[in-house]
Amino acid sequence: MAQILTLPQRKLACAKAIKALLSTENRIVYNNIYYTGTRTLKVYNRYDQDRIPFIKDKITDLADMFDLDVKFKLTKAGHWLPCGSFIVKI
Repeated sequence: MAQILTLPQRKLACAKAIKALLSTENRIVYNNIYYTGTRTLKVYNRYDQDRIPFIKDKITDLADMFDLDVKFKLTKAGHWLPCGSFIVKI
């Protein structure tokens, strides 16, 4: 019998799956997991900017598997990170 997950459990499982996906892409991932169910993943991209749309599509497809929506926020480049990064909010 399949287990029915609550919304916070689905968000947690989705965040872990996205983190695993991004670790295979050689990205630096910092995640914030809150008890309220809000999940954010900060993806620091120090390599190529051309792959960001491709990675966002993969993240969106993965979130659709958990029946969740994701929002992306681009960040500016800093002195220690030459190119920008993005934040994924589940």
